[in-house]
Parts: sequence; C-alpha cells; structure tokens
Amino acid sequence: MSRFWIFFIIICLGDIVGRLLNNFYIDVVFKPLLMPTLMGYVYLQTAPHFGKFPRLLLVSLFFSWWGDIFLLFDSPPFFMLGLGCFLLAHIFYIILFQRISTTAEQSAWLKANYWAVTPFLLYIIVFYSQMYPKLNVMALPVLVYSITIALMALMALYLYKTINNWAFQRIFFGALLFVISDSFIGFNRFIYTFESASVLIMLTYIAGQTLITIGVVSLQQKNL
Repeated sequence: MSRFWIFFIIICLGDIVGRLLNNFYIDVVFKPLLMPTLMGYVYLQTAPHFGKFPRLLLVSLFFSWWGDIFLLFDSPPFFMLGLGCFLLAHIFYIILFQRISTTAEQSAWLKANYWAVTPFLLYIIVFYSQMYPKLNVMALPVLVYSITIALMALMALYLYKTINNWAFQRIFFGALLFVISDSFIGFNRFIYTFESASVLIMLTYIAGQTLITIGVVSLQQKNL
C-alpha cells in the first residue's frame, strides 16, 4: 500500500471517529481534507499529461470539497449552499461520463437497453414523494437535485461496454454509493432522523468518491 493511501485512510478514519464521538472539532479538522487529498491523487497520477477527464474530475471534486465545508454547519443557509455545490459536482460528473462514453457502442447499448432508466425514475418518484411533505420551500431545489443525482448514476451505467470492465465497475458502483449517501442525507433530514446517519453518509460518500476517482484516473492512465 502506497504512502498516499495510508495517509488517505488516516484522514477517513479521523473523520469517522469524529462522527462516532459526535465531536464537531474532530470533524472540522478531517472532513475538509478528504477531497483535496483525492484531488492530489488525480494530479499525481495524471500529470504532466493532463487530459480532459482529470480536469472534469477535479472540478467535481472541487465543488464536492466546498459542499463538504458548507455541510459542516447545521443551518438552512449552509445546507442550501452545500446542496448547490454538490449539484454542480453532479452536473460535472454527468458531463465527464458523457465525454467518456461518446461512442457508437454506447448509442447501440442505449437503444437496446432503454428500460435501464426505469429504476432511476422509480427512485426519484418514490424517494421524493416520501420527502415532499416536509420540504416546504425546498421542494423545487430538492426535486432538481434528486433528478440530477439519478441522471448522474444513469450516465455512469451507460458507460457499460464502452470502457473496460475494471474501470466501469468502479465508476458505476462509486456513483451508486454517492447516490446512497445523498439519500441518507435526505432521509435523515426530511423523513426520519437516526443516530448512525452521519457515519453512514460519510462511509458511502467517501467510498463513492474514491471509486469514481480511481476509475476515471485509470482511464486517463490507459490513454497516456
């Protein structure tokens, strides 16, 4: 295991311990280090041949970093700022996955598997309908966000058979874990509050972002 991954695991464990102890000060030390560390990994693994995939990935990680910082503070204005940052992160992930998968094979796969959109539509309808009674003025922003994260995961699925299976598995399951993490946030905030929410949110979030990063970086390295 490289020094980088040892360092990254220490940061992850620090943040998780802070959440288990419900200690804001530990969380505020370790959480803001997560995304910059992944950004450093992207740079180290792809420089000096810095293609379009790493650039878009870095933009997504950058907005995720600001989302992490805003969500440290439990108040509606900071929640909305965090939501906005993560919305931008997902939009750039959508652009990234679309750039990766612009091939004839993708078009053929899409036409043959149009039904694949069904689970994502069901996710939006069922999950949003459960949150809706408590959303109030946040109804529209949360709807837009829900559609965006479902589209991000769908675009990751559409990478199937357009890239190598090793990279696809990491990007797609990373995207799913990111959606699960966001779903935990919505469930905990608008449906039912549960004690382990913050730990589950971060475990799935860290795993999701890490898998997407590893998958995308592997594609860039293959093209060097």
